[in-house]
Amino acid sequence: MPSVIRTYLFHPLYNYDKNKVNILKTLMVFIIILSHTYNEGVNCLLTYYGGRCLGWVTMWLFFAMSGYGLVHSVIRNPDYIKGFVPRSLTKLFVPYLLIFPCYLLYRVLHNIPIVFYNSVIYPTSWFIWCLALFYVFFALVFSYSQRPVYVNVLLVSLLVIAYIACAHILHLWWWPRHRYMVCPGFCIGMFFALFDKYFKKRMLVWQALIFLLILVFVVRNYVYSYSNNLSFASDIISCFLLMYIAPNFKANKLTSFVSSISLEMFLIQYIPIYFFITHKECLPDRQPYFLCLLVVLSDIFLAYLFHKLVVVVRSFVDKLICKVI
Repeated sequence: MPSVIRTYLFHPLYNYDKNKVNILKTLMVFIIILSHTYNEGVNCLLTYYGGRCLGWVTMWLFFAMSGYGLVHSVIRNPDYIKGFVPRSLTKLFVPYLLIFPCYLLYRVLHNIPIVFYNSVIYPTSWFIWCLALFYVFFALVFSYSQRPVYVNVLLVSLLVIAYIACAHILHLWWWPRHRYMVCPGFCIGMFFALFDKYFKKRMLVWQALIFLLILVFVVRNYVYSYSNNLSFASDIISCFLLMYIAPNFKANKLTSFVSSISLEMFLIQYIPIYFFITHKECLPDRQPYFLCLLVVLSDIFLAYLFHKLVVVVRSFVDKLICKVI
């Protein structure tokens, strides 16, 4: 066995650190953009395999990373919960409220119907509102419950599951099936944070890989055949692979930059998507790939401009909140 492979297999599970977060956020935001480009009719190998096949797994990972980050922060610093609601909600809603009017204005100026499919006006807004609600659940439980962290995590998970169940049972018009399939990732991420030290102290990479292979076999042969609704097991496996089994890489400026504007990229993506699809007849022959490149580059540029504005507005809003509180 080559020494490199042996070293990797007998290495303890890798840390889920800031560098890995930046890399994952960079990859995932590109995948989401490609997925939505595919949904708008741009069909090529890049959008199909890079977007459609991985799109909802990526959204699941976004929720998992959020849940993990919250619990990990509370474990390291119990005072993290103080001021959490205004701090987290301004982080979500300042860019959302700045970009949303621009999105509507673009649709009006280009005679695109305001109402999206499933009666949704802003197609990426569901993620913001769901995550904000889960943040509120987290804040309520950890602020008012004096129980151990693992009990509070269980309580937050029950609230999230209850919300998903109610939304599904009531057949809310903005809640199609694929959305409740990705939200449990928030709960799984919290539980990963609870067992983070145990994973890294007790398991080597080869042991984790064998465990995951067994899990895949069980799910494929004894679970999935009875219920397609349990297919999110593959998302749990993907999350564990990326967080603990994928090696750590050195920090680089590209991933640090893209991750810093990833939320703005996610929110504003439909403007360049619509623009270049509308003008695709002006593109060269291999237009699907060139169109994807233009969409991604334009998205980065627009997100960077809005990020500059978001930083200024958030600073003002944070100062205003501090005076009020």
